Amino acid sequence: DRHQVQAGPLIADPRNPAFGMPETYTIRASLQAAAAGGVPIEAQIHHTRVIRMVGHDPTMNEAHDGWGLSILERLRTPLRRFNSGHDHAEILIRDLGRASVTLKGLAELMAAGEEAVVRKRLELIKMCRSLLNMVLLGEDEQIDYAAPALGGLGELLLRFADQLSAATGIPITILFGQSPGGMGTDDASGMRNFYDDIENKQATQLQPALERVVTLLLSSQTGPTRGQVPPDWQIVWNPLESMNDAQRSEVDNRNAQTD
Repeated sequence: DRHQVQAGPLIADPRNPAFGMPETYTIRASLQAAAAGGVPIEAQIHHTRVIRMVGHDPTMNEAHDGWGLSILERLRTPLRRFNSGHDHAEILIRDLGRASVTLKGLAELMAAGEEAVVRKRLELIKMCRSLLNMVLLGEDEQIDYAAPALGGLGELLLRFADQLSAATGIPITILFGQSPGGMGTDDASGMRNFYDDIENKQATQLQPALERVVTLLLSSQTGPTRGQVPPDWQIVWNPLESMNDAQRSEVDNRNAQTD
């Protein structure tokens, strides 16, 4: 837990590859353990014994005492706009059936304390709308239905969806299960960028961390190889895209020629 680990002083030597990162990390017992009367536990870990997995790599001004930023930070504003846009769209749709009623002598009736008469008349209008799908109006009475402008609303909601997609880095095709707008658009470029981003993170973040963990496991005398590290081991990632028939045929032909 982040709150049980305190980052130590930052490395100030610019020649150090870990410049700007914490030199040590101090792990303390949880508050629950301390409250239970347990023995306080405190351990100081050097940064060379730590595998850092940072959600969003911070700048020096955003370092937060050596901690990176949560990947959810950049989603707050676009997610709030997306939800707010759909909430307001729902309100506008409900307003489509909202009516305004003009009653003859309404001001005089209210001034004379005849609220019951006004309420009874409005209830009769409401009942007629519900039962007969019609409205009975007297002389100088009028009923109008609100017609809020909905032009451009759909396009605006799509823009909010685009912002959320850009913030998450996930194409609309995957995030919302629908193709982006436009004729002949299948979001192929968005999918390709998405896969490229995943491959980049696999190579620059996950691969070094996993290689270090696996190397430590193989070097252990109690590990699966009893301390003997195989010379040719490697980490192979599953393909992100499924091959189509043409690509699969090409691979089969190449393998047949190799055999």
